[in-house]
Amino acid sequence: MTKETGTTTDGKESQQCLDNTGEREFVVIEFDISEEGNWAPYVRDWRSRGITTIDANVALIWSWLLKVCHECRLPWPCTVAESPCTLGFPCVGLEEEQVRPFMARAVKLGADKATWTRCQLVRMPMA
Repeated sequence: MTKETGTTTDGKESQQCLDNTGEREFVVIEFDISEEGNWAPYVRDWRSRGITTIDANVALIWSWLLKVCHECRLPWPCTVAESPCTLGFPCVGLEEEQVRPFMARAVKLGADKATWTRCQLVRMPMA
């Protein structure tokens, strides 16, 4: 955050808002396959075969990286508990238009689109 508070898009004062953030330093990609929601039947099947949600999250990340690795800088990995799996890619100096396709591809595979918002709080290693 760049200052103690900022103004939200609807005119309210807040400690967490776009007005209170600087330029994007990382594109954060977070995969969070869990037993809730659309993934539930798959997770139950995988679990019966010894496949964990962390295995599934990592498989999605691997699949995504294989498609976009020629476009990205080295990431920092961060895994908290069994889920979610989070990767942060340095993007200082890149325009939003340059990193948007990168994020869009991840979201298409199931990444959380909330991390595209610059003021979204995320877990970071050693932070």
